[in-house]
Amino acid sequence: MKYLMVKSFFVISIFMIMSFAVEINITPDKAINVTQKDITTYKYYVKRKYNYVITDNKGAKKIIKENRILANEFLKKGFLDKEKEYIKIMIEDYLADRYVQNIQRSIKIPEKVLYSYYLDHKDKFKEGAKVDIVRFSFKIYEDAVDFYNKAKRLHNEEAIKKLATQYKAQVKNYGWRDVNMLKKTFASFIKKDTKGYLVPPFILSKNVINVYYIRDYKKGEGYYPFKKVKEKIRNILYNKTFGHKREEILKQYKK
Repeated sequence: MKYLMVKSFFVISIFMIMSFAVEINITPDKAINVTQKDITTYKYYVKRKYNYVITDNKGAKKIIKENRILANEFLKKGFLDKEKEYIKIMIEDYLADRYVQNIQRSIKIPEKVLYSYYLDHKDKFKEGAKVDIVRFSFKIYEDAVDFYNKAKRLHNEEAIKKLATQYKAQVKNYGWRDVNMLKKTFASFIKKDTKGYLVPPFILSKNVINVYYIRDYKKGEGYYPFKKVKEKIRNILYNKTFGHKREEILKQYKK
């Protein structure tokens, strides 16, 4: 398959293979291959859709390959006929948004406008709370659950890490992370002013299940500097003007 965009975590997501918005041509791959470009695109896709940064190229490659295998079987079974019109509408919706966004971003917002927004809405840019995170990664879900149930009773980081070795878990110190920058589902488990506890298992893929230990917590202080939030402000302003820009662009085609 030629991919305009790598598929998401789910089997039936977006099949971005097409010639024009009104014509879709999707066929199974002759061979299942995953290129470095696929991995880069997939990481970009996950970051954009889920606001989650994938650092493990090997894990990303595995997910892409599994999705591709299942998607090909979906096509071979002839299930596409029932989905084709839905997929067409989904792709057209995506491409329409991207066209407007591309035009928006071709018109640069002056930095003084961005800074003015920053000053007028400074309360939106208060520093969030931060947590010091340790990740324990498992290949088997049952192991992750068993580890979590035992480890949450230990309340001692060294004892927890020692237990993790018994399950052959991979341990990584994430260090301090801004709670506001964490994935929403994960951030919902963060306890205010609390440290030394575990977050229940998170399934990232079939063979990647993570348990997180919140080593420490500290409140946010002050405001993020303008440079750090400048691009965020730019996106806010683009989003605010998206509807108006879309109508403005469409006028030239409605004459």
